[in-house]
Amino acid sequence: MRVTVSHSFRGQRAARSGRAALVALLCIPWLSDAPAAEAVAAERNEPPAIATIVEGDAVVLRDEARGALSSGVPLQAEDIVHTGPDGLVRLELSDGTAIDLGPGTRAQFLPPAARRGEPLRVLYLLEGMAKVSANAVERASGDDTPAPAGLRAELFDAPALDGVFVVRVAPTRIEAFTESGALRLALREAKPIPIAVEVAEGRYYLMDGELPGQVQPVPPRPFVDALPQAFMVTLPKRRDRFASSPVELELATPVTYEDVSAWLQAEPAMRWLYLRRWRGRLSDPEFRKAIAENLSRHPEWRRTIRSGRYRK
Repeated sequence: MRVTVSHSFRGQRAARSGRAALVALLCIPWLSDAPAAEAVAAERNEPPAIATIVEGDAVVLRDEARGALSSGVPLQAEDIVHTGPDGLVRLELSDGTAIDLGPGTRAQFLPPAARRGEPLRVLYLLEGMAKVSANAVERASGDDTPAPAGLRAELFDAPALDGVFVVRVAPTRIEAFTESGALRLALREAKPIPIAVEVAEGRYYLMDGELPGQVQPVPPRPFVDALPQAFMVTLPKRRDRFASSPVELELATPVTYEDVSAWLQAEPAMRWLYLRRWRGRLSDPEFRKAIAENLSRHPEWRRTIRSGRYRK
């Protein structure tokens, strides 16, 4: 077993070998021609992502409004997706990358950079589970464009994605499984230099409150049992079905404090972004009351709520 835990990523990707039965079960083969989804979408005059499968409860938070997500709805940069306890969402990006969001997940698509000069990522995973299929190795021969932008969460950064990976996060916990390729994580909680972890093909990684965590030969049964069935079967791509006739997202209601409270308690660098995004909601007495009652959880709002200057 090859396990890499170091302060810098070293060596080449582990050679791809025969897959265990579990790995085969998790395979969902999408292809990626691999420039960033947003750039490809702009070039083709397409939305950067389309929700091609939606099961159970799922909503989109766009600007200061929310709407129920359904199959065929295009997503925009900075859209936030929440899935319910029985929810499942598949996003198919314009560059061929696919992202599956499992039950109880909160994620932001093409989030803004939290700091000046910080590279953009295709997804910020606040909590829950995601499966990313970004098979840059399947591109046409001679195509040397970079792999799709990576995945980010409070505890880690995955700078570039080339393969198929399942990641589940909680406030102090990371779980990751590599179905194909090699997943490289930079553990951001390590100071002053992030610890680098490589999760080779077929391996499982767990960090449960104590760095650097451990890479294991196979994923444990509870992790496998928690995966949605859609994470474990082969499904065809469906983006073309909706690309020419997208479904409009109906933004029926303003976001509530309950909708956004978890984001207001995200990592400090991200909190200011959400303050600017949702401060206009302070004009709603109920939203303002909830903010005031919970200032200890997000003190960044103290000055804004006391100033009375709510509009952007």
